[in-house]
Amino acid sequence: MFRIGELAEGEGSTQQLVSDRIPMFFYVIDLDGGIAEEARFLRKISPEHINSIPFRALWRGMTYEGVRWSGAVDIDMGGLASVMARSFVRTGVEEKGGKVYVIITDQYVNMSVKLAYHFTVFDAFCGESYINNYINFRFQGGGASAEGRYRRALFIKEVLESLDFRVEVKGDMIIADIKGASQKDTEYRLDILGRLLGCSRQLDMAISSMEAKDWYVKAFLEGNYSFAHD
Repeated sequence: MFRIGELAEGEGSTQQLVSDRIPMFFYVIDLDGGIAEEARFLRKISPEHINSIPFRALWRGMTYEGVRWSGAVDIDMGGLASVMARSFVRTGVEEKGGKVYVIITDQYVNMSVKLAYHFTVFDAFCGESYINNYINFRFQGGGASAEGRYRRALFIKEVLESLDFRVEVKGDMIIADIKGASQKDTEYRLDILGRLLGCSRQLDMAISSMEAKDWYVKAFLEGNYSFAHD
């Protein structure tokens, strides 16, 4: 999945996107119009240099207020009862230094994310013609038990279905797609996917029951991206 991206790290056409908002390494290849003209030959670029419509939408979601990319995540020790009783411990796991390989044009993005034990791929076209617009999404892996990975997969599935994606789950693997939406709606969905990418890290260790899964889905859909408890 990441062979092309790993090879691209050493290519002269690859640029590194630098930001202190997300503790990962972004390697970007612009095929046509995805990078601002003044930054075309820079080795390191900033988010302000991105012209790609779908990548900008993903980035907005990934850097949305409340979406955390570092720090431990709470583990639910006893399902919904523990959620309500605030009985949580910390994972103690830090997911730093992940690699992200991005291929863009002004209206296209293919982004492959390798973060700790799981992998995510986004492939999307977003422009004025709704006929051409689509989003393909794939997620797989995790560091917890098979049951924990499956519960996280169901969490992601329910969030995607709320956005009208067609979703298939096989164990801890998720394959989803949507086609034919307007540019505005496609950008909105990519924004939410960016938020979901940041929020779903380590949830395979945090969601210990189906009741807890329901709580996390509700929290995310209500905009509680840090999963804070009252």
